Amino acid sequence: MNPELVGRILHVTSEPDPWGRWSFNSNPSGIAVAHTWLQIAALLWGIEEFGIETFIELGTYLGGLGSILLPGAAYGKFAYLSIERDAGVVDVRFRQEVEKLADHRRAALWSGDVFDPEMVESVRLKVQQAEGPTLIYCDDGNKPQELRTYAALLRVGDYIGAHDYPGEVKVEDFQPLLSQYGLEEVTVDFWREGIGVIMLKKVRASE
Repeated sequence: MNPELVGRILHVTSEPDPWGRWSFNSNPSGIAVAHTWLQIAALLWGIEEFGIETFIELGTYLGGLGSILLPGAAYGKFAYLSIERDAGVVDVRFRQEVEKLADHRRAALWSGDVFDPEMVESVRLKVQQAEGPTLIYCDDGNKPQELRTYAALLRVGDYIGAHDYPGEVKVEDFQPLLSQYGLEEVTVDFWREGIGVIMLKKVRASE
């Protein structure tokens, strides 16, 4: 068995191959994204496949991923909300584009700690008021804790996801949530093992 190949498949290393598959510095919009190209593609496919109508991003950072998603909000495909603790790191261009859509209630950028009880409650209300399936995407500084905290907010038919598997997110981080919150993994094997993205759907009421 080739250890380097196994490492690349499991994202133990982020060294890019000649096709850039493991580069975490993709930049399709002009603002860097801390995702690989395949992770971006998997996430966009999931939004389409699962009919997501509200996308909530925990951890805006520069706004790179958000800049890819904003057109979907602008054209009415889904509503977009992103939360960032350090408002100063967000690219001013991204902030300006969100503000343009805020008047139409299609996009919003909140500043605060995703673990602050008031923030969690605000997101809960956002989820409860959302029309159609909501996806909460964990991409802040502590993805395992984000999964545990925000899985409790889901309605039946909603989703929660994360990337950086198995580096930051491991099976033991989300496996207990399946029975606790009535979730099932909808990630195709290639997503989780080959791309490093997980997606869970709430299919029944919590225990």
